[in-house]
Amino acid sequence: MSSRRVVVGIPVRMASTRFPGKPLKKILGKTMLEHVWQRASLNTLTCEIYVTGCDSSVQAECFKIGARYISTDPKINRPGERVFEGFKSLDLVSDDIVVVVQGDEPLLEPSLVNITANLLIEDPTLELVNVVGEISGEEASDPNEIKVVFNSSHKPLYMSRSKIPSSNHSELEVKYWKQICVFAFTWGSMIRFYETLNQGTLEMAESIELLRAIENYMHFQVVQSTANMVSVDTFEDLQYAEVLMKSDSISKKYL
Repeated sequence: MSSRRVVVGIPVRMASTRFPGKPLKKILGKTMLEHVWQRASLNTLTCEIYVTGCDSSVQAECFKIGARYISTDPKINRPGERVFEGFKSLDLVSDDIVVVVQGDEPLLEPSLVNITANLLIEDPTLELVNVVGEISGEEASDPNEIKVVFNSSHKPLYMSRSKIPSSNHSELEVKYWKQICVFAFTWGSMIRFYETLNQGTLEMAESIELLRAIENYMHFQVVQSTANMVSVDTFEDLQYAEVLMKSDSISKKYL
């Protein structure tokens, strides 16, 4: 059993460009934020869980549901950076592990917290782990979904809002993978990522935070998951998440 500290951060902000106020939108009577927090709490690791936000309404919701809250600068627009800034107050050491669970993943599979953290525990050379899930070609055309291509060693080669890989001249059946917004750093690698590495041209062109790791050759690995998770970027996504949750076995543990 590892003695390393594992801390989960749930970054949220009300000023979403595509769907303002989404953290507090209701799904089956509970806010999306509460679903994410409740499901993250079902992981089997001994870890601390914090919501990192910048809105008084989110802070009030955390007080209501019993979640620990850390206030952060409203000017931050990258989810991992919001967690990083908030967690500076926690006295973490270099080999502690931070798992970021984005606040718009109401169908979070709790075991992904264990899986990402354990990969970092098992391989001390790893700096960053991100979860990916297979999607259809139609889903891959959605710019709200971040597509990931990776090699046979699960090292990510590129991430894009465009449909990659191309199937225009394909010589085999193409599989598409999306980023699931659960990723984990060691605290030391998180410091390097946010305090040493600059945003590159690819990160800024795509508006994808983890492209910084690819551009700077970090030891970065993806892990495949079959979890049926829906990232809520629009009202339609919210409605779809509610449909799925009605038959979801995990939600029955806390609803």
